[in-house]
Amino acid sequence: MNGLLLANYLDYTFLDAAEVIFFDARGEFDSEKTNCVLGKRLEEMERVVIPGFYGSGPDGSIRVFSRGGSDITGAIVARGARAELYENWTDVSGFFMADPRIVANPRPIRHITYQEMHELCSAGATVLHEDCVFPVSCAGIPTNICNTNFPEHEGTMITGTALHRADFAIFAGLSGKKGFTLLVLEEHGGEKAPKFVQEVLQAAEACGFKFQYLPSAMKTVCLLVDTFGFAAAEKSFTGELQKAGLSFTISLQPGIAGIVLVGYGIVHNKSAVNRIYQALHCQGIEVVMINQGCSELSTWVGVAEQDMEEAIRTIYKAFAAF
Repeated sequence: MNGLLLANYLDYTFLDAAEVIFFDARGEFDSEKTNCVLGKRLEEMERVVIPGFYGSGPDGSIRVFSRGGSDITGAIVARGARAELYENWTDVSGFFMADPRIVANPRPIRHITYQEMHELCSAGATVLHEDCVFPVSCAGIPTNICNTNFPEHEGTMITGTALHRADFAIFAGLSGKKGFTLLVLEEHGGEKAPKFVQEVLQAAEACGFKFQYLPSAMKTVCLLVDTFGFAAAEKSFTGELQKAGLSFTISLQPGIAGIVLVGYGIVHNKSAVNRIYQALHCQGIEVVMINQGCSELSTWVGVAEQDMEEAIRTIYKAFAAF
């Protein structure tokens, strides 16, 4: 209804999202069909209003995106229009280097890459829906996060590369999320050891629970999993492992908060992991796990849930003084 009203007010063409945005039989967004149909329709129109949040299934029924779906719709339309820029207008002035509810007056992020933003979203950053990244990033379209209530603010620019970032800081941002469990699996049979990691990851995929993968030995796998998601899939997960003929034990450590420190500048700062550990140690915060990815884009830190806010403040203080 708001889309119809806005189109009428602006004297633009109204295009029903159900005609150009599609979901498959499983309820998954069909990106290629959508981009093909939407692109052709937009070529015929000069100015158009498309409502967000929904599309249609194979049978014509209405399907909706999850909360924040208007972000996804905007990105889909930007790709279909082959836009030079996608502006996402919201109620905040872009991203900050940390959650303002946890860190007082955090620095704003003027420029961040899609890869960095996706890492931050995976650990709790909520300014932009993480699923809206793919349509614009795969098309190489920059995204500008702007504040509707403060339109003159430059906001945050999201691009595919950090090469032209004016303030190339050690890190781009920091976020945290509670509700994780540290899952440790150890293989005891010996015969399956070379394929143990592979079998565990295949079982996790078959059960459909999300996880953050941590470095593992040949006979040990550590996964940082969503507590509720794993609880629902635990029985089928162990069943898949037993079906694969594995002899194993599982240990669970719930109540973990995952904190991620993101930034390409960390590549040039080899002491980052040590700085994180030392800063938290000085505050008496126990580090449950710490892992820097092979690309060195992000560093994950696990602490007890009750320590998350203080840990974020501590890490921010250790890295923001540049």
